[in-house]
Amino acid sequence: MRDAKVTHDLDIAEVARRSGVPASTLRYYEERGLIAPIGRRGLRRLFDAGVLERLALIGLGSAVFGPPNTSTIMGSVPRRMLGTASASVATSRNVGNAVGLAVGSAVLVIVGGSAAGVSAEDLPTADLLRGIQAAFFVAGCLSLLAIFASLARGSQLPKPPTAEAPSEVAAR
Repeated sequence: MRDAKVTHDLDIAEVARRSGVPASTLRYYEERGLIAPIGRRGLRRLFDAGVLERLALIGLGSAVFGPPNTSTIMGSVPRRMLGTASASVATSRNVGNAVGLAVGSAVLVIVGGSAAGVSAEDLPTADLLRGIQAAFFVAGCLSLLAIFASLARGSQLPKPPTAEAPSEVAAR
């Protein structure tokens, strides 16, 4: 890590204030490798000013895909099943993140490692970048496949539940 520049580096509290992202979420993003501090000032993490753009990109991705998907799913289940649906959405999202990370990592290592003829730890920068490009290409192709599958499904809305006549209920 390098020494902090007084003029351009932001401590975690300033990043939280400017971005509106709580410090706890910033620490979570750091744990996940989405952002990285450049040093510390006392006990506070320091970030370069570019972290604000990275946070905007993270927010954009979450805003574009999260609410419409969640709204569609939650709007298609009966009220009594909302808890189960919510848990299913969260589980699916976590599994999707894990699978995406695994696929991306595998493509990165396979493409980068085979291009360089070395193990993942010894990848030259150019081959590492080639692997990253291939991983993003595979992710883009999978995303396009998902979009086409969604479009092929169409906009079928679930049929609303029909009210049972009192005589049908009594017949049970």
